Amino acid sequence: MACTSMPSPPAFFPDVVTSGEERMRQTIQRAEQTVPLKRPGKLREVGFLALYLASAASDYMTGQTILLDGGMSL
Repeated sequence: MACTSMPSPPAFFPDVVTSGEERMRQTIQRAEQTVPLKRPGKLREVGFLALYLASAASDYMTGQTILLDGGMSL
């Protein structure tokens, strides 16, 4: 039986390629006003979590959903 863990990032991870410049700018402003860390997440931060979950360092972790939300869920 395999149990998996996964990152669960919210919508505050803007990307100029998929969002366009104006929408990215709006998302950043909204994140600065709403997210406790006062900034949007970075796509590389999702990548770092995925790297951790794929590594032996997370071998004992099973069945978890890890929130990457800059403190929004506190």
